[in-house]
Parts: sequence; structure tokens; C-alpha cells
Amino acid sequence: MPAALLPFRTSFIFLLIAIALRLWAASPQRVERGYSRGVYPYVSAGLRRILGPVPFSMGDVLYLAAGIAVLVALGYGIVGLRHGSLGWARFISNITTTLLAVYLLFETLWGLNYSRRSAAQNFDLPVGRYSTAEVVALTQTLHTRLTGLAPKVAGTDWTQYHHMNTLAQQTVLVYQEAEQTNMAFTYRHPSIKPSLLSGAGKYFGFTGYYNPFTGEAQIKTSIPPFLKPFVLLHEVAHQVGYAKEMEANFVAYLTGKASANDNFRYSVYFEMWLYAAAEGRQRLGTDWYKTQLEALPQVAQQHVQELREYLLQNQNRIEPYISKVYGAFLKWNRQPEGTASYNAVVGWLVAYGKKHSYQNL
Repeated sequence: MPAALLPFRTSFIFLLIAIALRLWAASPQRVERGYSRGVYPYVSAGLRRILGPVPFSMGDVLYLAAGIAVLVALGYGIVGLRHGSLGWARFISNITTTLLAVYLLFETLWGLNYSRRSAAQNFDLPVGRYSTAEVVALTQTLHTRLTGLAPKVAGTDWTQYHHMNTLAQQTVLVYQEAEQTNMAFTYRHPSIKPSLLSGAGKYFGFTGYYNPFTGEAQIKTSIPPFLKPFVLLHEVAHQVGYAKEMEANFVAYLTGKASANDNFRYSVYFEMWLYAAAEGRQRLGTDWYKTQLEALPQVAQQHVQELREYLLQNQNRIEPYISKVYGAFLKWNRQPEGTASYNAVVGWLVAYGKKHSYQNL
């Protein structure tokens, strides 16, 4: 290797490994067998077993420490460039090597799940195009479910979900119930935690997130409590290997709907109604949406209003830019709809209704 390229030796090695990994991941079936059902369950369970008992988010601490380390390293690098103790080749090599190392770690710890075969195949679900009439039928079915659950949750003290232990324990129980009928929902060694970054959450636009480097499912503590059951079901779905957002939404729906916990069932159906009604609003207009909203039971209408107020209070100029960056990340990871991937769960629900009948939604 020419002397001028020696600083890039490690970068070249990491780049070759990254290319080889990307080529290997080109086969969804291979990833499904070798990684998602092979290596990943052990990696994920190992991370949760080690870090789950830690009472705070190690992932958030890691992110904060990494951010500080990057700033310090860049500062030293710039000083080194100015004083001639560090050449440009070494400076660029250090940055490239670090980025590639983080990428490889992300892929091996979790990211390869983006390349597994579609969960629609695993659930034998014929997801495809759907009509406006089917969106209307779905919205009406979800409305019926909310109407049936309304009397059961009308007196619920939702503040109980401000207590992380209560929320986490009930989430685990829901997955244990779901495991009885589908081993794909097996969840061991829970690692569910409040985010240390909740205060800054409005700038990032998240309600919850999965940390791929520590295996922790985390939730923003300030979101309305009636959303929290669904959010954690979604994040645990990421933990068990469903990487794409519409898939995690659908798994959250499947586990929640089958639960004996009325609050969790309500939270899931409420979230699914929001997605279906938003799709109907795009197709049929605001008047149609207002009619659907006004027909909801009082408790659900109140929660829609609380959610609207929460979103208005958290509006800021930074979040839209963060959302664009996150959308680009999702597109890079085989979700061409970007942040709209979450909404794609509507198509999955329609497919489920067509296969099993809407009465079984």
C-alpha cells in the first residue's frame, strides 16, 4: 500500500467488511435464517440480561458520552491540524474509521433486521393496495372497538402509567399472553426504561425509541399516559426483532388486541384509529374526519383533544429538520416511505381484516 494511503488502512478493511455485509444482507431469506432467527435473539437477550437490571438508561448515557467524545476529538483534531501535529489524511481516516465502526456495530447488534424478509410473509398476510371503501370499513370497525372499550376505561386512572414499574410489568404480561398463541412474540429478560432525554424529546419528535447498541426499549415520560401502553408494545416489538416501523406497529396491535388488559387494548385501538382516520382524512377530506371524530365515545374524543394540545405545546422549529433526517435514515434502511412508514400499518390492518374478517380485528 502506498505510504500516502497507510492512514486509511483500517478504514479500507472496515469498508470491505461493510460491503461484504451489505452483499450478504441482499438476501432477505438468508438474513431471516442466519441473523433474525439465528444470531440476533442471543445478541438481544444478552444485552437485555446485562443492562436490563440497571435502573437507568445506559443507552442515553452512551449517547451523551459519545456526543461529548466526538466534540472533544474534533477539537483535538482541529488543533492538531492547525499546529501541524496531525495531517489531513490521518484526520479524515480517523473520522471514516469511526463512522464505519459505528455502522458495523449497528448492523451486527440490530440493523440487519431491516433486511430480513417482510413480517407480512411471516404472518402470511397479503398486504397490497387497498381502496377508500376499505379504509372506511377499517375506521368504522376500530370505532366499534373503542365504543365497546369506552365503559371499561372511562374510570381508569391513567396516571398509574407515570410509574415506570407498573407500565413495564403490564407490557411484559401482554407479551407473555401473546406468546401463548405465537412464539414469535417471545420476550425474555425485559429491559424497559424511561428516557433520560425526555426533556429534549420535543426537539427530536419521539414518543419512544429502541437503542440498538444497548438493547433497551425507552419511552418519553411526558407523553399522554393513554399512549404509553401502545408505545411500549411498539418498542418491545423492535426488541424482539421487528425493525421496520409499520411491522412494529402491527406487532403492537396484535399483542395488544389479544390482551386481557383493557387499558392496553384501548391504547392500541386508539392508536390504530388515529392512523386509519388520518388515512381517511387524506382521501375523503376534513368533513368526513370530523364526522368520525364526533361519533367517537366521549373518553376517546377527550383523548384526541389532549393529544392535539400536547402536540401543539411541543411544536418547535427544530423537530421538522430532525424528522427529515430520521426519514432519510428510514429510507436508507429499506423503508422508502420514510416517516410515513408508521402509517403503512393501515394497509396491514386492511389485509388482516380481509383475511380474518373485519369482525376479528
